[in-house]
Amino acid sequence: MKALVLLSGGVDSATCLGLAVQKYGVADVSALSVYYGQTHSKELDAAQKIADFYGVALKRLDLQSYSKILTVRSWQSLPMIYHCKVMLNNFL
Repeated sequence: MKALVLLSGGVDSATCLGLAVQKYGVADVSALSVYYGQTHSKELDAAQKIADFYGVALKRLDLQSYSKILTVRSWQSLPMIYHCKVMLNNFL
C-alpha cells in the first residue's frame, strides 16, 4: 500500500481518493472511514459508495466508545497527520 486516504464521504476526500488511485493505482490505495458516534449513517454510506466506485478497500474505525473520553479540545491538540486539501493544493 502506497496511500491511505481518510474517506469522510465528502467531496474533498472523494477527490483525494480519486487522485490517489490515479497516481498509485487501485491495488496500492486503501481508504479509512471513522465512526465517531454520528447520529446518522449518511457519511459512512457515502464513503462506502465512493470506495466501491473506485474499487478500493474501505476499512472502518469505530471510535464511538472513545467519544466520552476524547473531547474536541484533546482532538485539536493532536498533530495533523495529513489533510486532503494539502494534497489537492500540491496536485493542482
